[in-house]
Amino acid sequence: MSDINEVVIEVTMKCNRACDFCFNKIYAKDFDFNLKTDEIKIIIDKVADSGASIIRFTGGEPLIRDDIFELMEYAYSKGLKVWLNTNGTLITKENARKISEFVENVLLPFNSLGHEPSIENAINHLKDGVKIIICGTVALRENIDNLEKFLEVVKKLNIDDWEIFRPIPIKINDNLMNHNDVKKVVEKLITFKKTFGKTYYIANALPFCSYNPKKVDSVSYGAVSDDGHSRFIVSPNGTVRPSYFITEKIGNLLKDSVEDCWNNDFMIKMRNLKFVPDQCKDCDYVEKCRGGSRFVANLVNGSYMSLDPLAKRNTS
Repeated sequence: MSDINEVVIEVTMKCNRACDFCFNKIYAKDFDFNLKTDEIKIIIDKVADSGASIIRFTGGEPLIRDDIFELMEYAYSKGLKVWLNTNGTLITKENARKISEFVENVLLPFNSLGHEPSIENAINHLKDGVKIIICGTVALRENIDNLEKFLEVVKKLNIDDWEIFRPIPIKINDNLMNHNDVKKVVEKLITFKKTFGKTYYIANALPFCSYNPKKVDSVSYGAVSDDGHSRFIVSPNGTVRPSYFITEKIGNLLKDSVEDCWNNDFMIKMRNLKFVPDQCKDCDYVEKCRGGSRFVANLVNGSYMSLDPLAKRNTS
C-alpha cells in the first residue's frame, strides 16, 4: 500500500485524570461507549493486512480497559509494533511486566514538576522491559520558563527521549503560544543540544517561520506526523479521522479498509500539500514544515488553506 506508517486507536475516552490542556475532553462527550474487544481485533487485523508497521493504543487512558493486555498481545501476535500512550499513574510493577512483553514504545506525559514521583515510578517499572520510553512536555508558558528543570529530571531518570509539544488551541481565542514563546523554546533546545550533545525536538506541527526557520528546523520534526501525513486516528466508535484534532470523517474501520481511509480524498489532498497556503509553497522548508498546523489554521482562520496563526513573513 502507500506510505501509511502508523494507526492510532483511541480505545477509550475515559481517563483517571483531568488535565486542563488535554484535547480529549472536548471530544469525550461524543463517545459515551467504546468498541468491544472483538471489534478492536477486527481493526487490528485490518491494520496488520495494510502494510502499516505500528499500532498505537491511546485514549483517554488505555490502561483503564480490562482487555487492554489482551489487545496488546493480539496486535503483537499479528507482527505489529505496539506503542502505548499512557499517563503512567496506573502502571504497577505487575502490569509493567505485561506491558513489557508486547509494547516496544511508551509515551508518558511530563507536564508538571510536581508529578515527578508518579513519572519516576512508571519509568522505573517499565525501563527493564520496554525498549523505548519517551516523555512529552506541552510548551505551556510556565513549562517553557522551567524547561531547564524538566531537563534535569529527564536526565536523572535516563529517559530514552523527551519531546516538546506545541500547545494546540481548542477554541479560537485560546492564546496558548506566541512568537516569543516559540523563540524561547527553540533557543533553549539549541542550548541543550550544544551543552549536552543531544537534540530534543518539537514533535508536532509548527510553522518554521514562527521564528528563525533554520533554527526551528534544527529542533523540529515538522508536520510529518500531524494532520494525516503518516498516520490516522481511530475513534472509540470506529470512525476514522486524519489526526487527534481534525474531525473530518474519512471512514470507519469496522466496515472500511485501512487503504480506503488512507486514500480518502481529504487525506490525498493533505499528503499532496493541497492545503498548504500559497504563501508557503515556494518555501525551502515546505516539505517538512508543511505550513504548520492545518488544524489550527482552519480553527482560527476558517480554512485548511489559510496561514497558521504563528506563521509570519518576517523571519529575522
